[in-house]
This record gives sequence, structure tokens and C-alpha cells, in this order.
Amino acid sequence: MNLPIALTCGDPNGIGIDISFEAKAALKNKIPFFLIADINHVKIRNFNQKFIEINNPNDCFKLDDGTLPVLHHDFPETPTLNGFQPGNALETTKVIERAVGMVKNNEIGSICTNPINKKVLKDGCNFKYPGHTEFLAKLANLDKSVMMLVCDKLRVVPVTIHVALNDVSKFLTEKLIIETVRTTTVSYTHLRAHETPGLGDVYKRQIYNWP
Repeated sequence: MNLPIALTCGDPNGIGIDISFEAKAALKNKIPFFLIADINHVKIRNFNQKFIEINNPNDCFKLDDGTLPVLHHDFPETPTLNGFQPGNALETTKVIERAVGMVKNNEIGSICTNPINKKVLKDGCNFKYPGHTEFLAKLANLDKSVMMLVCDKLRVVPVTIHVALNDVSKFLTEKLIIETVRTTTVSYTHLRAHETPGLGDVYKRQIYNWP
């Protein structure tokens, strides 16, 4: 049986719950997924759409097409929906940590992160990471990470991330470009290794021969 995907709620004052409902309406049961969120936060959103609290990830396989599965996670405050609520910052990060733990325990196949408010996280729990990418890398015990933007016909990995456009030239170096290409190549070929045995080794040999 395929493992489900966990959607993190993101900032409770943001659009994460809205996106999750829209995803369920569009995908039905084509892709098994569930939302990690405070069930009470979901209840205050009036979408006229069905949702149900589940006890474990595999429960999402048992539901009909139109029901959004929600794995409850306690938050201290009810969203004010005014865009800024630092009191929920710590639990927002705990939801991400919880999802990563599920991946490590082989309970889910992957994570889809809803948007966070980085200023809220910084003010509310001293969040020290520029964004999801670096935080997920830390939780995965990785020294290096890249962000990949994906559509059907194109995959792009930016060399600089979470940097203002005016400051890009200050960070863009030959070393960073090479490190980004190496990290991207090794990561991507690991994902494709089951499709073409030996392909990853070939690419890694080529990329590590770079200057």
C-alpha cells in the first residue's frame, strides 16, 4: 500500500486550511493525503465541505472522495484571521517537526508544507531559519539543501534563496554555484535511481570532476 502525504497547516491565520480544502476538492482520492491542524481551527472555516478527525495517517484511505482527513494538533490560540498571531508560532513549527518524524518512522511518504509567516515565527518563537527549506534540512540532519521549483515540463533550482533581489550579487559565487549543482545532482539522481540503475553513479562521477 502506498503511504499517504501529510499537509502541514502552516500559519493558522493564513491560507493553509483553505488550500487543503481546495486540494481535496480537486484531487478527491487520487492522491491520499491528510492535514495536520487543530481541528477547532478547521471548524471555524465555513466551506460547506466535509472533514473528519482521524487518529492515524492510514485512516485517510478509508474515507469517501469529498472528506478532508484532519490529524489533530493542539494550538494554544484560536486564529483571529488578522494576519499576525505570534502565540501560535511554536506549534506551527511543531507541526512541521511532527510531519518529519512521521516520514522518518515510515508512516507517510512525503510532506507538503502550507505557507508559514516567517515574521510571526521569528517574533513568536525566535525561529532562526530563513524558511522551510533550511528548517527541513536541519530536521533531516543535512548540512546542505536546495529548493526545487517544479512543473510538468521544467525543474528549476535557484542558487540563492530567501535573499532580496538587490542582494543576490553579494551571495552569488562560483563556489555556491558548484555546491548547488552538486547537491541538486546527487539528490535528484538518488530519487531516480530505482528507474535507471547506475544513472546516479554516472552523474555523480561527472559532477565531482568539476573544478
